[in-house]
Amino acid sequence: MQDAAVYGFGDLPGETTARGRGGTTFRPGFAWVAREGVIPGSCLCLADMECDRYPAVPSPFPVLWLQLGTGCPPPEHLREPWGMRIDISA
Repeated sequence: MQDAAVYGFGDLPGETTARGRGGTTFRPGFAWVAREGVIPGSCLCLADMECDRYPAVPSPFPVLWLQLGTGCPPPEHLREPWGMRIDISA
């Protein structure tokens, strides 16, 4: 996990900076949410979706996976196991 932020209703940032590089795993982010006791209304995960390390158990809140990149869907073995994905091409 490179970064985390929590926003309340009407408290969205004016801009954000993407951080990354070094491999994609979603487990640390979901572990952080559980450890901090955060109960989000939803979770947005922005990544290239080149990942095969997802949390073993679906989250109790809605998750939207936003694939950033070429617009090519990931191979079947790298697909998200739950939630909804939107492909955003460059």
